[in-house]
Amino acid sequence: MHTEEIGLWALSSYYALLIIPLGLMIWLRIPIIGKTLSAVARMTLQLLFVGFYLQIVFSLNSPWINGLWLVVMVAVADFSIVRGCGLSMDAQYVIPIGGMILGNCLRADIIGIRSFYEAMNQREKAFLYTLSQGARLHEAIRPYLRHACRAALLPTVATMATIGLVALPGMMTGVILGGADPMTAIKYQISIMIAIFTGTSITVVLAILMSVRGSFGPYGILDPLAFRS
Repeated sequence: MHTEEIGLWALSSYYALLIIPLGLMIWLRIPIIGKTLSAVARMTLQLLFVGFYLQIVFSLNSPWINGLWLVVMVAVADFSIVRGCGLSMDAQYVIPIGGMILGNCLRADIIGIRSFYEAMNQREKAFLYTLSQGARLHEAIRPYLRHACRAALLPTVATMATIGLVALPGMMTGVILGGADPMTAIKYQISIMIAIFTGTSITVVLAILMSVRGSFGPYGILDPLAFRS
């Protein structure tokens, strides 16, 4: 099976997509812009390193080198756990890539919406006080929207920051097993991670804002009937 090569211009267009989530972070004042940029940079460098390494490993095919790489992966994974406790439009590409993006968006939407309304319920008095001071609904919900988006986006940011060192991602592994060059697989993985992050940031904001339209009364008060008992 032939794997389509991703050119540098096509890959650059995926990096350009980051303008969207970064713009949303600036608009909502979500304090993870630096962490996101750092995660993208780390993802790129780590995956490039893995790509170059795998090219050498595949050419040498040495069990000693293979074993050493597994030891490094285990060590990095343990360190991360300890520290963490503190394209073409063909169906061949569109369907699996779309499935990965939508699957991640679904999980992020669940986290975002749940975090938003949990924060609203926990700080209802503060929310009502803001409304009583003359704030409009979209102004009063801004802190809770910011909190929810941060909670929903941080898992993807954390994944980008450790990808390639803790584990080889599924898409990259699949492309390699399909017979493609490791550097081609790296380009696919970088592209899909940026697409997932961009799609996630858009859908989380839209999902919360769309749910707000039916969850608040005419005076901006959260409607208890909007929730299941």
